[in-house]
Amino acid sequence: MRAQRPAFALIVLSIAALASAATAKDCYGVLQRPLVAGGFTDNSSDCEGTNDIKYAGEVSVGELRYKIYSLLYTVPHAGGFSSGGQRILVFRYHDNRLVYRGSYHLDSLVDHKVWVKGSRVYIDASAKHGNNIQFTKDGPPVQAFLDQYIAGFDEAGF
Repeated sequence: MRAQRPAFALIVLSIAALASAATAKDCYGVLQRPLVAGGFTDNSSDCEGTNDIKYAGEVSVGELRYKIYSLLYTVPHAGGFSSGGQRILVFRYHDNRLVYRGSYHLDSLVDHKVWVKGSRVYIDASAKHGNNIQFTKDGPPVQAFLDQYIAGFDEAGF
């Protein structure tokens, strides 16, 4: 009888692990795998908060193509309050798979609309306050001036 209990416990733990993995995959959808592989850990990657991901477009620079997404997120904290933010996520295809390259964190309290035109990523801020990221043949810039803040490019950790 005792030999059956560890087996039963193992089955219960396996089912719990599968349920947890299914939830995590639903959190970022098709972006989950490249985000995790790229070391993305900046917010609720365990899916405890909320994530709103929107496709912004494709940046084109010569032969290079980058897929751009806007991520709005909230993270719950002890005591019932939450924090959140917005990131511009940068992906690129490599060997026919989507690879997370990094992101820009928007420091403002505004949930910005994000879109792409040619080799630039735009946000809905005035040009004076900084409203675009110019990609070059070298890829995304190390930093960009966005809505009155310098946003550094947080490169993925491979």
